[in-house]
Amino acid sequence: MTHTARRMFELLEPICLATYLADECNEELAALGHRTYWDGYFASRAAPLGRVPAEVVHAAFYSFAEGEAARHIPSAWETIPPEASVAARERGSAASVRRILGDECRRPASSPGGLQAPTVTGAGSGPSAPAAGDARHQRVPGLTSWA
Repeated sequence: MTHTARRMFELLEPICLATYLADECNEELAALGHRTYWDGYFASRAAPLGRVPAEVVHAAFYSFAEGEAARHIPSAWETIPPEASVAARERGSAASVRRILGDECRRPASSPGGLQAPTVTGAGSGPSAPAAGDARHQRVPGLTSWA
């Protein structure tokens, strides 16, 4: 299980970082009216939880100083609904991945050379899954919607 978790981290962390650090995401959130980077960060990251109180956000994020979430939540949602923040973050993330990957993300996954992700193996991966360390890949059709 540790190998699978580490591999998932290695595959997904670069995409997750783009969500929080790419200019495209920050510009989308600012265009909505979030006053600061941190307003947009807390609002867009907490939005999938719904309109929960700051205490819930603080517990879910767990690594921020006491009261930090309360400086941004729920005030960030007073004029900008959580759904709008999530949509802005998704648009910005997709735009940053398109910028980073360039033409690679515009190829259909079904075409030769289309976007691929390494297969993750581990507990529950089934008998037909590649063995650990196997370099085979599988197509990731969802990425073609970003083109």
